Amino acid sequence: MRAGICCGESSGVAANPRARGRARALPVSLGLLPLLLVAACGDNSRPPVQRSLSPAATSQPEAAEDERAPSWATEVGKSLSQGWKLGAANRVTPATVSDRQFDSLEPVTVRRLVYRATIDLPQGLRAPHSRDVLPSPSELHLDVAVDRLRGRFVGPSWPVDDGSELRMRADVPGVYLFDGAGGRPLAPGHLASWFNGDEGEQFPRQPVVLRPDPGPSAEGPSELVCALIAEWTAQPRQALENSCENGTIIQKFKFGVWSFDLTAIVPMTMPRAQLRADSVGLPKPLSNFRLRHLLETRDIERLAPIVIRPAANNNNSNQAAALAPIDAGPPGSGVLRAENRGSTRMLLVVQGVPLAWLQPRAATEFSGFTPGYYRVGAVRAYAQNALTPNPIVIPGQFLVGLAPAEPAPPEATRAGDAPDAAPTR
Repeated sequence: MRAGICCGESSGVAANPRARGRARALPVSLGLLPLLLVAACGDNSRPPVQRSLSPAATSQPEAAEDERAPSWATEVGKSLSQGWKLGAANRVTPATVSDRQFDSLEPVTVRRLVYRATIDLPQGLRAPHSRDVLPSPSELHLDVAVDRLRGRFVGPSWPVDDGSELRMRADVPGVYLFDGAGGRPLAPGHLASWFNGDEGEQFPRQPVVLRPDPGPSAEGPSELVCALIAEWTAQPRQALENSCENGTIIQKFKFGVWSFDLTAIVPMTMPRAQLRADSVGLPKPLSNFRLRHLLETRDIERLAPIVIRPAANNNNSNQAAALAPIDAGPPGSGVLRAENRGSTRMLLVVQGVPLAWLQPRAATEFSGFTPGYYRVGAVRAYAQNALTPNPIVIPGQFLVGLAPAEPAPPEATRAGDAPDAAPTR
């Protein structure tokens, strides 16, 4: 075996015949020879790989991408080491496509769009004076660059975990999502099923109303805003792209039970790496909620019960006597127990006022009601399958999401039980 196999002919043994002769005289065991060769050649076998965070690295061939993989893994390790305590309920799945081309500290100009998000119930769930008591609005923060977008759900009335974050890129459909369950990629259209509470299910397209405004604030870029709304309503991105062309800013949009109003546009700069649309640099773990109360007890005390009047009869059509009031305790002593027995989250509505979001199989109690009759209903995030409000007595309970009972299969008819069967003897 020649030493040149590992180190090349430039090694000292190959270049000097006397050294080669002395090497023959050394009492080296054949079993130790491979180890000596590796030790002598390991430092010179290949030059060290130089890694760069500059955007120019994205133009390198595929081999260079493979050399950058350790850098990506290192950043994932840094992200996980910042106070993460991962478990079965809070884990991270890498993005379908790594966003290494945004691995740079180069400053990028972005615009932060702040939308106020309020719950706007369908007509059948509203009630007179219901706007006297309303839950606090939430906000949607969108950091929009030319080809990247990050969005955060901020506030108490969202049906998802407060602080949930989504990441989008212009050239890859779908989003990367982070919530109380961890981080994971969502396929195109699945952002809608996640928001509805049945993630992974095929979700139909949802209607959306857009109000673009090409006024002085139309500074763009806004194509990714329309792409986000399309993903959010289970539509292809191309379906709404005309609404955001030429830098038009979406001032208002509405779908389901949600209404959005643009309240601020804040220009800013941030490092390019903070717009990565993959699993690198995720925020701290979030709490995974089961119940989200939208009203405090003092707000519930302001909900007045209704007086139920029976339908007028033929003898006295103009004088409908009121039902006797409920005598079940002093004001504020009524308790409503609600339970969601369905497979997706529901919004509980009392007297036309959103009361709470309930996850599947979640139950809770609400105190502060004046004993009496209340109209109680429920609806999902996209206003589908609304349960029309019906009067119930509080103190009492309300069950939502019950599957209809299937009729029992008919029993087999015996020959003697058939209607036209001949009598047996």
